Amino acid sequence: MNTMTQSEALSIAEMAIYPLILLALIFVLVRHGTSKQSGFIYLATFCVIRIVGAGFGIAAGLNPNNISDVIWSTVLGSIGLFSILGATLGLLKRIVDQTSLREPRSLGEKNPVVTFLTYIPIIGLLVRVIMKRSTAVSRRSRFIQVLQLPGTAGLVLCIIGAVDQTSANVSNQKQGKVLLKAGVLVFLAIYLCLVALTAKSATDFNRIPAGEKRILVVILVALPLLAVRFTWTLLAYFSSFHTFQIYGGSVIVRIWMATLEELLIVIAFTVIGLMTPKYAYKDANGDETEGFKGQDSLGEIQLQEANWSYQPREARR
Repeated sequence: MNTMTQSEALSIAEMAIYPLILLALIFVLVRHGTSKQSGFIYLATFCVIRIVGAGFGIAAGLNPNNISDVIWSTVLGSIGLFSILGATLGLLKRIVDQTSLREPRSLGEKNPVVTFLTYIPIIGLLVRVIMKRSTAVSRRSRFIQVLQLPGTAGLVLCIIGAVDQTSANVSNQKQGKVLLKAGVLVFLAIYLCLVALTAKSATDFNRIPAGEKRILVVILVALPLLAVRFTWTLLAYFSSFHTFQIYGGSVIVRIWMATLEELLIVIAFTVIGLMTPKYAYKDANGDETEGFKGQDSLGEIQLQEANWSYQPREARR
């Protein structure tokens, strides 16, 4: 009887853990909806990816000669990065949207002197620029949404690269490695943008609704974990160190630098999804808005639907 390898043990552990998290996420999705903007649909997708990847890992242990099982098991790890990034971006967008609602509509609405200054040439232009802070936050929200496009492109690159690597053609295998590396670099660029956007949002901490501040805290905790996860991925794809090799590398190192970080992030986001009230918003076309109803889970704030209906700044004037 063959002895179970560390890789097989890891796959079995993932097969046991992620279905349980997926069940909790189904409850979260029922509560928050399946909109991509909520971020939680990405977490559910990540769990499915990890379950499928674990299945390939177990199959690879039972049939070591089938290289395609090994390839798909490891490559799905890179594809999973897209889901974690998507979930983090969705939660950050929620915070940014609500921060924009908390900002003053306009300095001129409160001060007639400032209103008068806006009509003076040059000085008026400077005043209007200063008064557009809330508009800048709204643009940040749209930029977060746009980041999903390159993320999708990176996902496509990884999938095509994985398919090419399972080919018997050596040329296709080399092309597959290039595409996988390109996909990882796209994910890295999105992560760096995510760090910058989160840092900017942290400066608005005092204006974030009390019930939503904990989401920002969780994101701030998740970013260093993602940094470690990306470090392992970059070393695995771009270095020649045997320890970090995708195929045959150290399973222990992968657990401490990749698997554990992913698990902690998913659990943290799932818990925050269970604790946080539903948030609906208006999209770019102004369709459907439904704010918070009732108190949040900690009883910190009472938010009425009418108060949280989003309107463009121009419309509010």
